[in-house]
Amino acid sequence: MNVNTFKFNELLLTSRILNRLGFSEYWDEHCTWGGRTITLGDGDWIRIIDQEEMDDDTEGNWHDGVHVAAHYRYAGWFDVPERKEHDSDLYFLHQLYDVVETIYPQHIDEFIERCKKNNMGGYIESYLEFKTKQNAVTEK
Repeated sequence: MNVNTFKFNELLLTSRILNRLGFSEYWDEHCTWGGRTITLGDGDWIRIIDQEEMDDDTEGNWHDGVHVAAHYRYAGWFDVPERKEHDSDLYFLHQLYDVVETIYPQHIDEFIERCKKNNMGGYIESYLEFKTKQNAVTEK
């Protein structure tokens, strides 16, 4: 049996990482979350949700609250232009890579170059190696 044991290096997305990749500053959208935007190519945008850290996600509603850590999310309904078919949590750089590859495949090389320019290229290369090996195992 072929088992894919290759692990790839992950980089946790933070505000600093998004800044280095060229995302806009945070702008408030709705009390506990806002947005950030990256421009690729000649003006194509990807807008993501920047969810603030909260002790309680009820926002005054009746259900029990839970702690919500700060995190990022791609939601097609929030993007410009709106895309209803895509939705993804963004905890790691490789998840952002997948969003760019899905939405704007023509800009994936630019995204990779931005990563390399900011010392993040190794994480993308590791992920691409993992995907190649995973696809090889899947095809067998």
